[in-house]
Amino acid sequence: MTSNKVIDVFEENRETDFIRMIGPESIMIKDEEKVHWVFERVRKYVLAYSSFDRIPVIVTDKYDDLGRLEVRMPIFKGRDSINNVKEMELKIYFGPPNLFPLTKITGYELVINKLHE
Repeated sequence: MTSNKVIDVFEENRETDFIRMIGPESIMIKDEEKVHWVFERVRKYVLAYSSFDRIPVIVTDKYDDLGRLEVRMPIFKGRDSINNVKEMELKIYFGPPNLFPLTKITGYELVINKLHE
């Protein structure tokens, strides 16, 4: 499953593989500078919070307004006062299946709930 491979690329520092997982070349999220920044940020948190536990992959039955399937990867839940983090998850979107294969990422978002604003 592609969503399980996403965790592998962060753990193994394979940014080029992450870029290849992203949908067609014409898709806006493939801006390489932005992808690099997001990749490095997520990788830092995955390494810091996952320790020896595998980050779970939750394939939901939710579709966003564009018809993309939402997959959630909870990275952290707890109290990290150093980074001001209460909860963090990576949301990855696939599809919509009538336009793109569900093996290609068509959106992603790092969601961070802070302890203090």
